[in-house]
Amino acid sequence: MFANVRFFLHAGALAVALLAVSCAASVSEKDAARAASLNKQGLSSFQSQIYPRALEFFLEAQQLNPTEAEYPNNAGMTYLRLNQVEPALESFNAAIAIRPRLPMYHYNLGLAHIRAKDRAAALASFQKAVELDSEYFDASAYLGLLYYQNGDYKQAAKHWENASALRENAEIETNLGMTYLELADVAAAEKTLLRATRIDPNYGMAHYNLGVFYQQQEQFEKAANSYMRTTELLPEKFETYLNLGIVQTNLEQKAQAKKSLERFLQLAPPQLKQQIADAKKRIADL
Repeated sequence: MFANVRFFLHAGALAVALLAVSCAASVSEKDAARAASLNKQGLSSFQSQIYPRALEFFLEAQQLNPTEAEYPNNAGMTYLRLNQVEPALESFNAAIAIRPRLPMYHYNLGLAHIRAKDRAAALASFQKAVELDSEYFDASAYLGLLYYQNGDYKQAAKHWENASALRENAEIETNLGMTYLELADVAAAEKTLLRATRIDPNYGMAHYNLGVFYQQQEQFEKAANSYMRTTELLPEKFETYLNLGIVQTNLEQKAQAKKSLERFLQLAPPQLKQQIADAKKRIADL
């Protein structure tokens, strides 16, 4: 049983530092200053999770000074927090129209496309962010995830390798290791998964995926050790107990296998009928 590749990203950085106020001829000094003040109040409300109020501040700031890209960007992030995807898309596109070469705005637009379930548009937005800033870690990470989900493992590896070079991150290394396994590069997969466990010894998915790797390679003792560590870190992850029970059966550790399989039956959701039936049969065969 293979692990789902997951990479959880923050919702996108809200610009906290106030950008220089544009004083174009169409915006009076008074309106620009008022807009900057409203934006500051919006940031404070956003950070206090008072999102409807924050949105009011950002939209009023945008109305007073439509030449400043930060205001629609901040409105877009607030719309996302309010689960209003369409206005979020409009706001990010408005920010990009004003400042088309700021990578963060393209990244935020990509997040909105993800929420809209438009993966092709999200891919294009994250690609643009990386095109503008080759060291944009979060955009590279998301590109790796989208390509992996599309089954394009070479492209997934490329972008996760870029993210890995930028920052030590156990999730990235775990995902990259499983991508190497899909590409049949066994040596790179093991090396990368082991690196993930060293970067963060308490990251359970790294140990789980390392167990999957060793189980596939029929290195059952190593697989059992990895799964046992996973049970310590993620005690409610039911898949681990099924895999561990199978591995322990192969190691002729019947008592331990029975205990693991019974724990799987306790935790597994009822809709997993095939896996539950398999576990019961394995227990009966012990």
